Amino acid sequence: MKRDVATVEVFVSLDAQDVRVGRLTREPRRGFEAVGFTYADSWLEHPDRYALEPGLVLAPGTFSPAAGRAVYGAIGDSAPDT
Repeated sequence: MKRDVATVEVFVSLDAQDVRVGRLTREPRRGFEAVGFTYADSWLEHPDRYALEPGLVLAPGTFSPAAGRAVYGAIGDSAPDT
């Protein structure tokens, strides 16, 4: 069975340049969606790096939102309303 995994590349604008921060993934599971965020290695090494929000510490690995939250606020707030 093929899983429908959606990915979104996340960028920030620094000094008028788009810089890749990481990747957000969404994978349907039975009755819910699993969401994860992974920082790009290049962002973790960037001299102007910062955490997108307190729950996304600057570290390697995949992070999931806190229980009861569909996505991280910093990422969800930047998404279109529709």
